[in-house]
Amino acid sequence: MMNLIQKSLVRHMTCAIPFITACICAARPAIAVGDAAAGTVEERKREFLGRLVDDWAAAGYPIQWKHDEWKFDEIEPNWSGALAAMYLKRKPDEVAKADAFFSAMPLDEKIDPDMRVCEVIHSYYLLRDDPALSSTARRRLLDIIRFRPAPRRINPSIWEFGATENHAFMGHVWCLLAAQLDRDKSTVADMSRHIALFIIEHIKKGWLEYNSPCYVEKEIGCLVMVAEWAEDPRLRQIAELGLDILFAEHAALNLEGMLCGPACRVYQPAHDGILPDELNHNSRRDARCAGSYPCMYMLFGEGKPHNYGVLGASLLATSRYVPPKAVTALATAGAERGCYEFKARRPGRFHHLLRKKPGQTVPPPEVFSSRVYAWVTPDFVLGSFQEVEGRFGAARALPLTSVLRISGNTRRAVYTDLVPPDREVSASAAVDCAQYKNVVIGRGTVGEAYLAKQEFDEVVEQQSWIFARANGAFFAYRVVGSACTWMGARGASVLGDFIKFENPQAPFVLEVARASDYAGDFARFRADVMNNLLKPEENAVSYESCSQADAGPSAERFTL
Repeated sequence: MMNLIQKSLVRHMTCAIPFITACICAARPAIAVGDAAAGTVEERKREFLGRLVDDWAAAGYPIQWKHDEWKFDEIEPNWSGALAAMYLKRKPDEVAKADAFFSAMPLDEKIDPDMRVCEVIHSYYLLRDDPALSSTARRRLLDIIRFRPAPRRINPSIWEFGATENHAFMGHVWCLLAAQLDRDKSTVADMSRHIALFIIEHIKKGWLEYNSPCYVEKEIGCLVMVAEWAEDPRLRQIAELGLDILFAEHAALNLEGMLCGPACRVYQPAHDGILPDELNHNSRRDARCAGSYPCMYMLFGEGKPHNYGVLGASLLATSRYVPPKAVTALATAGAERGCYEFKARRPGRFHHLLRKKPGQTVPPPEVFSSRVYAWVTPDFVLGSFQEVEGRFGAARALPLTSVLRISGNTRRAVYTDLVPPDREVSASAAVDCAQYKNVVIGRGTVGEAYLAKQEFDEVVEQQSWIFARANGAFFAYRVVGSACTWMGARGASVLGDFIKFENPQAPFVLEVARASDYAGDFARFRADVMNNLLKPEENAVSYESCSQADAGPSAERFTL
């Protein structure tokens, strides 16, 4: 492995010793959450539902789109608009339109039928005693719930899904809530036990799909359905705790600036003109409009109030769930963020052991084979994953090696290296990297970096460096000893640019500074970086930075 870090008279780090051992966070003042918070949440829920009805009405109250690929449009806007209209009952004609939708609700078995059935299950449980729902609509909802037997994917391990994580959970909930309707006590008992273990394991260890707002929104929806409709009171409590923990994690990641970004799941642009200001339910172009972000808006007043998502937000809006005061305080504490180092352990290359050793009170220690290091400022977060056992980087995790996120827009991001897309290859892939505060130095594995250059206010290429500025942050990125090529966007579902290295294992340097450190002078930052000593050697790279970050012109020099 390349020895990335060399000694300096001022500061030094050694590759052989992991230097990330604790979590040091800046103190944040507590925020008082008044007793009226629950009422405010309910007001935002109703506002959100009203927007869904308005969007559905603007499209002409459609039941089904004419084109074949309706997955990206119909599942959410039509169903959620009808659900919101029936729930709010603002106008008699809107209620009639909603009943007409549920009476003729379409089902395409080729398009995520478990998600469609979960939408219907929640609708039926919520509205079955509503006199405004006709007998025809009730029969249609039951027909969809029972159009085929619910899946029973109960594997020996919670972590062996037999599907993706969100689809496994939707299948479990479908099976449980359909069995309750059928009075199948044996299946109800089996699925109640399994779902309780499923949620508890995820409370302990987290959601593998957390960084996709689209996928985690489905998991939010499943937790809402269990918390609202499970007959077992203990299971309802477990599901509500699962929501508490999920939103606490969401709030913490949002506070750290590490949530979402360009590696999350993205679908193609929407059709038919509904919500024309958005492209899809999990778009990199406006991720805060979609997926789990509307949930954050309803609960905490963060983000935008509209939605083009799947399952979770609409179910949350029609639920009784209100987050605990402590979670609300965490979610609304972003304004107090200062400059600090963040250090933590995370599951790394050995996360697969979660599947081999399920049900343990304490996860095997070897699972936590990665160390997270991040330098957090009000204007940007620069973070790295680092493996123990002398290796740096982590596979199949976000960030994959190191990532820069600039505040105000999750699309303003730099991924210094991307692991191979093939799962077998990426399972053991690692990237050499080391970080101290605002500087990262490393070596790639596949020779590609992600940098959405059109998202920045200015991009300058100068003396083999790529410089950019945006929203209070400057950064400099360089691939050492190798030419690189801008690859451009890879189709409509990927907004951004990829940089391809001619030498896949070329070293790279990424340095970031707050614009305020340079009194907003981007040219002076570029001049400082180009004056730094960058010395490639046979088995090492030295980078001596005269960074002014957070200390002004008298900052100490240090060498990575």
